[in-house]
Amino acid sequence: MRGAPDERRNHAGHHAPLSTRVGPVSGIRQTFSLAWRTLVQVKHNPFELMDFSVQPVMFVLLFTYVFGGAIAGSTHEYLIFALPGIIVQNALFTTLTTAWG
Repeated sequence: MRGAPDERRNHAGHHAPLSTRVGPVSGIRQTFSLAWRTLVQVKHNPFELMDFSVQPVMFVLLFTYVFGGAIAGSTHEYLIFALPGIIVQNALFTTLTTAWG
């Protein structure tokens, strides 16, 4: 009989609840694992390095100078607001291509 979806069996065959949070050490280890996979993937397809470097610059220029003045009134204020989101977006896109690769 299968256990509940949030449980797994330990080496003694007893059910052990799954952790709902990832600890900081495990999170750092997983981050380095994804970074290593990305580097290996870039080694096999060097054109992806251009994607990782050109895409964030393109988004910063596009959102700051095309939309920034219309949304915030000042491109400088909008750059301060949008830059952290663009950095996070680039990190997510990078890990997404790693997951597919």
